[in-house]
Amino acid sequence: RIQLDYFKRCIESAVKENFHKITFIHGVGNGVLKSAIIDKLKEYEKAETHLASIAKFGVGAIDVIIKPYR
Repeated sequence: RIQLDYFKRCIESAVKENFHKITFIHGVGNGVLKSAIIDKLKEYEKAETHLASIAKFGVGAIDVIIKPYR
């Protein structure tokens, strides 16, 4: 719950500050946090996810692309 609350604060701040991309490091495990983040992002119609750079972050991170509201 703490991690999802932190995620929500980060994504809302990124949207407010007009960020184009934010990388979330969810770690490697059984995929629970990654799945929860992806489900939560469905609430943001202008956000889409992509795998983050494996060379830079390994397999435990996703990039969230935030399309501008225009």
